[in-house]
Amino acid sequence: VQFIQAAAHDMKNPLSVTQKSISMLEEMTDSDDALMAEIIDIASSGVGRVQRLIDDLLNIEKIESGYQFKLDDIDVREMAYEISAQAQPLMEQRNVEYDMIVSENVPMTVRLDREWIQRALHNYLENASKYAPNGQVEFTVSTANSNLHFDIKDNGPGIPLQAQARIFDRFYRVDSQRKDVSGSGLGLAIVKSVAETHGGMVYVRSKEGEGSTFGMRIPIS
Repeated sequence: VQFIQAAAHDMKNPLSVTQKSISMLEEMTDSDDALMAEIIDIASSGVGRVQRLIDDLLNIEKIESGYQFKLDDIDVREMAYEISAQAQPLMEQRNVEYDMIVSENVPMTVRLDREWIQRALHNYLENASKYAPNGQVEFTVSTANSNLHFDIKDNGPGIPLQAQARIFDRFYRVDSQRKDVSGSGLGLAIVKSVAETHGGMVYVRSKEGEGSTFGMRIPIS
């Protein structure tokens, strides 16, 4: 992790300088020059994508090494409502009909790393909103067989069967899905790492044209 942190730090410094230079160039450019404004926007977006990629790679290394991983007795219901409140503006922005359901059998507290679980579920919810704009997303928390289940269901385009086995791999993207969706390709890999570090697992149920359900199962200990 220390090596990855050092490498990330070394890469972030020139990226920060580049971003500042782009901002200065933007201020110096004639606001009526549409072509130059487009070029600057493309450059700024590219730097932002690289910065997010570095952050996501660093997050995966932290999770898998157990670095800064802290388990506490967490109020699952309160956490779920907080996650939903954070996701609501994103859902409204993409005109998504959003609902959350917490089953009555969910225990009051479960031993979790709250920060990483929240990040993982935010990745799931953001992913669902991207692929189901103007659609529906449902976030469900339930228990079964001494496991806590988080499920995010959408009515998006679904995932081809042959792609489902690799959907949680680092940098893997499904070719048949929307081309206008950006990301580092690490969001689902982060969810997988968080679940496995808790002794759990991730899963997906999907059929092309019928939406998808992405889940995370965590043992209740």
